[in-house]
This record gives sequence, C-alpha cells and structure tokens, in this order.
Amino acid sequence: IMFMPFKERITNPHMRAQLAECLEITLAHDDINMRGTSLAGRALDTQKIEGFKSLPLKSETAFAVIKLFVDIEQSVSGDEIHFEQKFMYRRPMLKMLHVMWTIPEYKMTIKKLADDALKEIEAANVPVFIKFINLLLNDSIFLLDEAMQYISQIRNMERQRDSGEWARLPPPMAMQREANLRSVVQITRFHNIMSNDIVHCLRFITTEIKDLFMHPTFLERVASMLNYFLKRLVGSERSELSLKSMQKQIDFKPKRLVKDICYIYINLASSYPEELASAIAKDGRSFNKELFPSASQVLYKISTDTEV
Repeated sequence: IMFMPFKERITNPHMRAQLAECLEITLAHDDINMRGTSLAGRALDTQKIEGFKSLPLKSETAFAVIKLFVDIEQSVSGDEIHFEQKFMYRRPMLKMLHVMWTIPEYKMTIKKLADDALKEIEAANVPVFIKFINLLLNDSIFLLDEAMQYISQIRNMERQRDSGEWARLPPPMAMQREANLRSVVQITRFHNIMSNDIVHCLRFITTEIKDLFMHPTFLERVASMLNYFLKRLVGSERSELSLKSMQKQIDFKPKRLVKDICYIYINLASSYPEELASAIAKDGRSFNKELFPSASQVLYKISTDTEV
C-alpha cells in the first residue's frame, strides 16, 4: 500500500501494478467459478468485504488504488505500457473499488478525493481524481466502441462461414479462418468484460459523486457518451450487435449495459436535472426524440427495478 501509489519508491510500473494484483488476491479473492466474468450483476462476497474492513490503512489504500489506476497510463520514463496490458492491470483495481464503495470508510476517502479535485479543477497541476474520471470515460468509450466493432466483424465472419464460403476454401485456409474467428472472439470478450466493469464503476460512483461529472469540463462529454452508447444499444441498429452462435462466448451484456447507463442518467439527473437535460439535447450526433422511449421499452422488458 505504501509503495503502490508512488513511482518515486518503485519506478517500474509493471511491478507496482503487480502489487495491486497481489493486494486484490489477498483481500478480495474471487470465487473460482466467477473468474473471467464482469463485475456488474455479481454479488459481493462477504469475505472480500471483511478483508477490506480488517485493513488498517483504509484511506491510504483507497488513494493508492486510484493513484495507481492513473499512473498505469504511462511508465516513469514516459514509455507507454502495452496498450492492452494497461487494461489487464486496471481490472483488479476496479474490483477493489467495487468492494471499497460498499464500506463507509473507503467511500468517504473517495468522496473527499472528488471534493478536493473539484476545488482544484482549474489548477495547472491536475488533481489525481480528475485524471481518474478522465480515464474512466476514455476507457469506457474506447472499450465499448471497440467491442461493438469487433461484434460486427464476428457477424460478418459468421455469415461467411454459414453461407458455405469457408467450406469451399482449401483446408489450410479454412482452418486459418476458424482460428481468426476464435482470436477475434477472445479479443471481443476481453473488451466486453472490461467495458462492463468500467460502466458499472461509473454507475456506482455517480450515486454520490455528481458535481465533478456535471462540471463544464465533463458535462457535454458525459452526456454525448451516454447518448451514443444508449443509441447503439436500443436504437434501430441494435440488431447489428446480435450474433447467431457466439453471443455467450463474447460475454456481451447489452441488457446490463442499458440498465447501468440508465442508472448513470438517473444518478446525475437527481441533482442536476436541467443541466443534464440541456446537455443531452445539445448532442446532435446521437440524441433524438426516440432515444429514451426506446430505452424505456427495453427497461420494461428486462428490469425489476421500479425506479429505472
């Protein structure tokens, strides 16, 4: 905990990330049957919660996880960590944040970091929590968008295979196509799991941290991001995200994503209804009058939460 957030103490970012992984394994070890699945929709194990409750350095731990989440973007020398690897490193940190948010002492520290960041949002030295929120937004946009593009690619590959096109190829070439499909499925699954986790993180953080997201620095960006993905998930083109035989293998959870995205709208609108509505309506790329009625229809079908 005392080494994780400070690159002056350990200059190797890979080693610092592995410290976070060790901490997560020690205090929040997964049920073996749940490994490789997204956090959204999972019940928190009481052992995980008790492990974090027993930790004496709660404030330092919360800061260390958030600071390392930010620092993973680049190493001390400025060389970028392998692009996909940084998401792998961040996954245990998201899992720890998920647990921390259920424990008042950790939640209080995270909220204080957010409050302090809001006071210094215009400062030349950007507060760590501003960087953290910025990365959550960047990662969610990149991962979801990439996942959806990969799904379209898988649809095309499925169509070619099922039409008999691959069967007419020489056996070595047909085997290569099958191998390529398996590879794309694995990449898509990784992007889906990570994007599910990050969107779910945004959902629970926005239950109590709203001012930062509604600050002009982030407001229009947040609104356009939510609109864009909601449109992709419930709009007229949503059928393009449906696969014939690979849906379960890629761990794509469109219903859960819709629910989490709608909760983020609700969380922010509860304190800033006019500001959020204005930002949503200004988004010329994705917003239209059918967006929320379409989302409502989906929610009526999938949700047991009357609030949503």
